[in-house]
Amino acid sequence: MSEDQWILEYTDHGVFWREDAGDSRRQALVYADLLMVEHGASLARLIRPDGVVELEDKALDEAAFNSDK
Repeated sequence: MSEDQWILEYTDHGVFWREDAGDSRRQALVYADLLMVEHGASLARLIRPDGVVELEDKALDEAAFNSDK
């Protein structure tokens, strides 16, 4: 994973995933929205490139759902 990548943690059909979500907050939220809508994933955390947790659980769900596309 790149040092400037946002990280998204989520579960999809009971499996935990941690992967690159883009190099901007907006890109990461759009990707999170795609995972929720297209794949039915449950979002866990959005982590900034510096390692700080930006959003968790319900706040992440709401932010992704309301992201501009």
